[in-house]
Amino acid sequence: MLENARNYNRWIAETMLESVAPPVIEIGAGTGNISELLASHHPLHVTEGDPELVRHLERKFEGRAHTGLEVSQYDLSDAAPERLKGRFASAVAVNVLEHIADDVGALRNIRDLLLPGGRAVLLVPARQAAYTRLDKLLGHYRRYEKDELEEKLRMAGYQVERIRFFNIVGLASWVVRDRLTRSSLLKPYQVSLFEGLVPLLKHVERICPPPVGISLVATGRRID
Repeated sequence: MLENARNYNRWIAETMLESVAPPVIEIGAGTGNISELLASHHPLHVTEGDPELVRHLERKFEGRAHTGLEVSQYDLSDAAPERLKGRFASAVAVNVLEHIADDVGALRNIRDLLLPGGRAVLLVPARQAAYTRLDKLLGHYRRYEKDELEEKLRMAGYQVERIRFFNIVGLASWVVRDRLTRSSLLKPYQVSLFEGLVPLLKHVERICPPPVGISLVATGRRID
């Protein structure tokens, strides 16, 4: 849906990179749009649970092993495999946690991937009141409240360093589009319009952190 939204994907990647140190693992990479941007800054291990998407990622990043870019299959609903445990200073998950029924268990699985003191850097959909038909279509179990995400990170063994809202305009358009139209899909012109606004939004939110947003960005440090 937002695969071709290059400005937006770049904004997300830049936001994640503020809290990331190598070595880095990305969990639930999808088609690899964020991965490509992360990998331009750090060696990156990319994971996906869907075998077809793993094959897509392997094709997309073929010949990149010399840059430290690896691809492997891993479903965050499962316990962390031994080959990946305790290897990474940072774990990035963009719009992944909401797809998992046992999200606290998933956060514990992320913790197992991290080195002592390593960070989980998350982007999740915000405000349960904004849950729409599109959330349901996308397989979201929930949207998150700020205090809920903070509590779940603590339950999973993290010291919460930062949680903030991201993309206030996206939240308004998400809700208004759902209330005023019967379509659950974003139209190309809507994506294009938003893409044009991203540079301004990025600048404004850097100066004035928004009180609400379509997403929450959270950083939690593994407690040992």
